[in-house]
Amino acid sequence: MLQAGERIDQTEDAVWVHIPRRLKFRGARAWLSGEAPRRSQLSQPLIKGLKRVHAILDTASDAQSVMQQAPASVHERTLVRLAWFAPDLQVAMLEGRQRSGLCLEDLRCAPIPLCWDDQRRLLSV
Repeated sequence: MLQAGERIDQTEDAVWVHIPRRLKFRGARAWLSGEAPRRSQLSQPLIKGLKRVHAILDTASDAQSVMQQAPASVHERTLVRLAWFAPDLQVAMLEGRQRSGLCLEDLRCAPIPLCWDDQRRLLSV
């Protein structure tokens, strides 16, 4: 699988793989420098928000998973919408694979579609 900026050129007698990296020479040593693979960036507020939402649903729901009463605060009422994100989006957020710069406040205030495919396009995870 090619990363951004990488390409393969093929001729009759050769295959060229272009990787945008630079060799650094220091004394008798040489190594590659360039972009490191993207590491997951855990967002603690986002993780805490998702956990809080599911805790609210667990305490306020009956045996048929129907909420018996609305959450007490406005913050919790806007937060409850996160529970209906696509399951794979929730897992991605818990693993730190969300879009760069995505924060809990953005999700609380944004109009979030109910369709999971639309959610995936919107959040581009």
